[in-house]
Amino acid sequence: MQYLATSVAFIVVLGCVCSGLRVGPVRLINNQDYIYYRHDNDTSFYVLQCPYTLKAGDGEVSKVSWILWKDGGMAGTFEYQPRNRTFAASGLLEGKVNLERKDGSLQFTELEYDLSGYYSCAVTPTNGRTVEAEKWEVLIVDIRGRWIIREKSWDPCTLVKSFQTHAVFPELTVRSGIYSDSWGGFYNEVPASMYSKFVYPNKSVMLSYNDYTFEFVKDTPTDAVFMTTVGVTKSDNSYISLDQVILNSTAWTERGCPEMSLKEYQKLILRGATFTCRDEFKPQNDGGTALAFVECKKGYHGHGVVQELEFYCDLTSLNWTSPAGHRLSDLKCVLDGTDHHHNERDDDNAGMVPLASLTLLLTALTLHRLIH
Repeated sequence: MQYLATSVAFIVVLGCVCSGLRVGPVRLINNQDYIYYRHDNDTSFYVLQCPYTLKAGDGEVSKVSWILWKDGGMAGTFEYQPRNRTFAASGLLEGKVNLERKDGSLQFTELEYDLSGYYSCAVTPTNGRTVEAEKWEVLIVDIRGRWIIREKSWDPCTLVKSFQTHAVFPELTVRSGIYSDSWGGFYNEVPASMYSKFVYPNKSVMLSYNDYTFEFVKDTPTDAVFMTTVGVTKSDNSYISLDQVILNSTAWTERGCPEMSLKEYQKLILRGATFTCRDEFKPQNDGGTALAFVECKKGYHGHGVVQELEFYCDLTSLNWTSPAGHRLSDLKCVLDGTDHHHNERDDDNAGMVPLASLTLLLTALTLHRLIH
């Protein structure tokens, strides 16, 4: 086997130098990424192609050969000789390929999991110099069982998810969690340790996780969605997507007016308002208005004319707006019964001479007249 591999490598290098023949790369028909079991079993989709280009002096194609490589060794071969119209298959490919196809392509007549592996093809022209294409991994994927995604939640800001596949081949690569483009992808997903895996005797695999809780909170990105991606991964870690399921809710991205930064001794009274998942305020009902009233705590009163402030949540600017143009600092709360107490009666008496002072003034004026 080692001698055969060395000889083939020598011939290939010699052919690349001396011949204009170009072979490869190996590909699937219709540029498919993988071969999958079809419910209609249409084998016209189960085809590997070995594209080649002959140059002047190469003559005609005398042989197209295929090798299935598994674990570093040859596990199956297929050979087609156009001039003699002969076919030959061996190993895992015997009885599994179309022996009447005349274009040098490798067509499976039935699928088995063991047909997954690396495939290489080689073309030999009549001048005798063989050129071989590089090995390329082909996945046989059985997803007839598909998968199930379940969900339940107790409030708009909490999501409880479960996921389960039926028996599929090969083992799936699954990612499931909160996804955000602005944050660069998944940032809160089901960890690998939460998945359960069961391997069947035929090497198909069932994956699942149950009742994993996700919460949408203050720090959740505004473009967050719940996403589950399902695919398969090749030996070189290249990923092939099979499915993508996205769940979205306006409650997760809904914005409102922020929490107020109340001044000393102030208290907040809300009317027609409720919380978003981000702990911001929004109208309790569609088309309604979230109102906020700010007044002094018990035992305190407003110093000045302003005794209460009124705001509404402006959903355009996402700010609290006062119809009277007030700010929170306009309400200054002071302790009841202090010298800082200020009311309208004080304003009415402002500038008036006290009664005792007036009496003394009149007495002084009377004495002055009697003396003089």
